[in-house]
Order: sequence, then C-alpha cells, then structure tokens
Amino acid sequence: MVSGVQSLSLVRNELFTTMEEAESSLEQFIADRHNGSLLQQAVESLQQVRGTLNLIELTGAELLAQEVLDQATDIPTGAGEERDVQLSALSNALHVLRRYLESVDAHRQEMPELLLPAINNLRQAGGQALLPESFFFSVRLDQPRPRSTPASLDAAARATEGRRLRQMYQVGLLGFIREQNPQASLKLMGRAMARLDSLYANAPCGRLFWIAAAAMQAQVDGQLLARKPRKQLFSRIDRELKQMLGNDQYEAPRSLLKELLYLVALSDSRGALVMPVREVFGLTALPFTDHMLEDEYQRLTGPGQGVMRSLSSAIREELASVKDMLALIERGT
Repeated sequence: MVSGVQSLSLVRNELFTTMEEAESSLEQFIADRHNGSLLQQAVESLQQVRGTLNLIELTGAELLAQEVLDQATDIPTGAGEERDVQLSALSNALHVLRRYLESVDAHRQEMPELLLPAINNLRQAGGQALLPESFFFSVRLDQPRPRSTPASLDAAARATEGRRLRQMYQVGLLGFIREQNPQASLKLMGRAMARLDSLYANAPCGRLFWIAAAAMQAQVDGQLLARKPRKQLFSRIDRELKQMLGNDQYEAPRSLLKELLYLVALSDSRGALVMPVREVFGLTALPFTDHMLEDEYQRLTGPGQGVMRSLSSAIREELASVKDMLALIERGT
C-alpha cells in the first residue's frame, strides 16, 4: 500500500475541502458560541481529517489532528471567555496543519517536528503535559559506554567535590536561563558535567554526566536556540544532581537521556565530548537543523496559499485599476 507523502496527492482535494469546512465551522462557532450544531459540524469534519491522515500514515499530521479533535470535543456549547485561549489554540493549530500539508504536498517531504509547537500550544491550553522535543526521535539507550579510570578520591572527598561542581553548574545554569552570555554559561555547565563524569565515570550515575557534557558542547557548537524546553531540560539535570550526589548507583530517567541525545543529534558538532557519544549511540545527522526548524515553523504560521492567491488577485485588480486611471489622466479626461 502506498502511504505517507506519496498517497497525499490521492486524497488531497477531498482532505483540503474537509479541512476548510472544519475551519469555517469553528470560526462561525467562535462568533456564535450558543450554536452547538456549528461545533458538531467542526468535530465531524475533524474526525474525517484525522481518519484520512491515519489512512495515509502521515504520523505527525495525524497526531496534531487528533489533538485538535480531542480539544474540540472538550469545548461545550455556550463556551465563555474562559475558553478563549483554547479556541484560539484550536484555530491556530488547524491553520498550521493545513499549511504543513500544503508544504508536504509541494515538497514531498515530511518533517513532523515542525508540528510540535502547535501540538504543545494545544496541550498547554487544555492543561495537559507537553510533548518533549525528542518525541519523533528514536535512539537505542542501552548502548554501553567506554570504560575509563575515575579520579582516585575517597567517598567523602568525591561527595565534597561533587557538591562544588553542582554549584558551578548552577552558576552557569542561571546565566543560561537569563540569557546572560549564554555561550559562556553553557561552557561552564559543560565543564562541571565533564568533571563530574571524571569522578563517577564507571558508576551508573556517571552516564548522565557523560551524555550531558556532550549535549552542552553540542548546544554551544551548533548554536542551538535557547528555547524554553531546553532551559527546563538543563534545570531538570540540576534536580537530578541533588538526588545523585552521594548515591553512585542512581540512574537518570531514560526520558532525560533521550532528550539530551536529541540535542547531540541536532547539532553538527564534532567536539571532543560529542564524538564518542555520537559513535556509541550511532547518531547520524538529522535532515534538518535547529534554525531550519525555526524558519519553517515561522512559515507555517504565516498566511496560507489560499490567502496569498487572494492577496495576489486583489493586487492585480488594484494595479489594473491604477493603470486605467493613469490612461484616463494621460488622455486628459
């Protein structure tokens, strides 16, 4: 069975017509919130959209359509101002979904990562947990790391040094969160992680330090954006440090390691801390960069092809009118 990008062209016209119906019904409901039939029409159209995307196996687009459907089903008839944020997120998500499908149809390439901001805006508006940046990223987390010789310190001295390095990390973290010389702050955080790794190299807790040091070098070398999820990710490391120090057998959550490895994969860094991690986990270059994702998402949130065609038509009509006016002036009429 043909699926994904190739099969989009087979259902394109029907799919876009149904999406336009969903958008129209939702917009009318936002203006007339006591008209439950408008909301029901939007929900029924969204069910068709979700079903079609499931059939052709456009995973990212189907996920966004499912989120939109879930949120739309949650909206009651007569919704008041308390639902404005949710309704706005719904409207924006439908716009992004249509623009994304237009892009997939035109360029024959999927990039589901582009849909995560719209998905998370919806989930936040509905009071749900956000999806991580690495949601569409896959990696085997059980790969053994190379063994090395840890620093020769007794348990008490190691714990004291660990606490000092955590403070060093916190100083860098504060600068990164406040975006006060973030590159220098990241380098300070990375040094703290690398030194912690040298203390706990072969202990279970050392795995986090090894991967985190590489992620911070990747963030610097790749000039990755200081997004809010990344600030939260690096803050989460500090909370893990609090539990780890003094407990060599503590293992970091796999979800945290996956997020850090996604940053390593996203960057094109070939740094000394990055390359061993790339090799162990088999991380190859992703088909996009951080800045490409940002630029493409900004395009998705811009006006769609239909709007641009309408604008182009209006401009042509205006130019024709001006041309006629100039011809009349030239004849002295």
